[in-house]
Amino acid sequence: MLTTSPGAGASRISGGLYFRTASDAARLVVANLTKWYKPSGTTWADISGSVTFTADPDNPTRFVTFTASGVNNLVGTNNKDALYKWDGGAGDMTAITGSPPSIARDLCVCGNFLVAGNVVESGTRYSKRVRASAFNNPDSWPGLFVWDLIDSDGNLVGLKRLGRSAFVAYMTDTFYLFQLQSGVVPFRYEQGDILPGPCSPAVIVSTGAQHFYLGTDARIYRVSGLRAQSVSPPTDSFLQQSGLSTSFRFANKERGFGYYSSADERVWFFYSGSITEPTLAVSYHVPTGALHPHSFPEGMTAGWSGQDIVALTWADLSTFTWANIGATYPTWSSFDGDQKATSFLGSAAGNLHKQAYGIGDNGAVIAANGEFPLRAWLGVEKLTRVDGLDLFFDQIASGPTVTVECGTSTSLAEASLTYTTVGTHDTALATRQKPEIGTLEDRFISIKLSWSRAGAVNFKGGALYSWEQSLP
Repeated sequence: MLTTSPGAGASRISGGLYFRTASDAARLVVANLTKWYKPSGTTWADISGSVTFTADPDNPTRFVTFTASGVNNLVGTNNKDALYKWDGGAGDMTAITGSPPSIARDLCVCGNFLVAGNVVESGTRYSKRVRASAFNNPDSWPGLFVWDLIDSDGNLVGLKRLGRSAFVAYMTDTFYLFQLQSGVVPFRYEQGDILPGPCSPAVIVSTGAQHFYLGTDARIYRVSGLRAQSVSPPTDSFLQQSGLSTSFRFANKERGFGYYSSADERVWFFYSGSITEPTLAVSYHVPTGALHPHSFPEGMTAGWSGQDIVALTWADLSTFTWANIGATYPTWSSFDGDQKATSFLGSAAGNLHKQAYGIGDNGAVIAANGEFPLRAWLGVEKLTRVDGLDLFFDQIASGPTVTVECGTSTSLAEASLTYTTVGTHDTALATRQKPEIGTLEDRFISIKLSWSRAGAVNFKGGALYSWEQSLP
């Protein structure tokens, strides 16, 4: 990760969104618990005006964009305060008018209707209600455009668009697919599978034709139409066993969030582990289904996809002088080129980061490891005696040295594995490197590779040389 700002108001980041105006100008808006901000040179400009929000850590700020009368409006809610919008050009945001819900837990846009869910109207909370604005008008809310999902025993958690003509309303125990129709009211709906719902509105992630979410049971679900299925069996035990450092903290499930990174086609889910703030994450690679655990040095609180605003002109540098420009752009090449896809991460400390590859974690190398699970390579009735390993990596100029370890187990019942360092592999070399292990033997063997580097390391497989020995 790369830190890109000193923070939005030096306070916990509650949400954000990258969008483009009708004139194709890039805009980035970040919310903390009390204000909305936009970048302004090397600082942040408050676009909240006289409004002070009352958001809290368990109710993330939710943003969508809604186009009306040729203006791309950013619309936000936080389940605590009124709905507001910003046109991307005015100095401050303005309130949504036309008798909207006074409070909403989440928002989405479908078929040019602004949709709110789990709302407060006339001082009463309607936790199962979905409410829609008029067509192409976020400042008009017809009385007929109301749906109360009373078939569900749970409450509405979040909303997410599924294509242009449909959206999904997620409850704590099921979900409903809303689809556009002709008639007096714009949507009809059907109930989907009954299963644990999302932890919060922020963990519902769209990849286009399907959704993914982190459930209240610490499982990752994929939703397409009226069907849902768990895609996380390989990592379920890591998240659900309370004795592990990777376990999911159910008490703070509402603080979880997710986003889709188009750069690597991964859905990222952040969650709380041993502490209240999300410092752990699981990424799901959509094309292959591969799951990877991650950890972070500080509590992350919000994330969203966007583009890195890097196409600069002289006019963009108006806040710089020759005396201070070097702190941000020390060389001509550091101005970068065109905009590129990235993802943004906000922290509990008020820092905003962007996700990038090949640059390290805010200037520091990243520790990484990969492990083949314990396996009885020659059958459970045999001891496997390992003589050596032949590993294959892409050669990397000034690349890291990979530490090679083997874990052993006799019964798969040990609380923790015993690892033995059996050698190293220098990725800077093009020569064959075969660690000679010697006398390592047991019924079950695992192989673990560890390294530290700013950029990627490409492992292409390997060969394990062993011979069998009968159990006594």
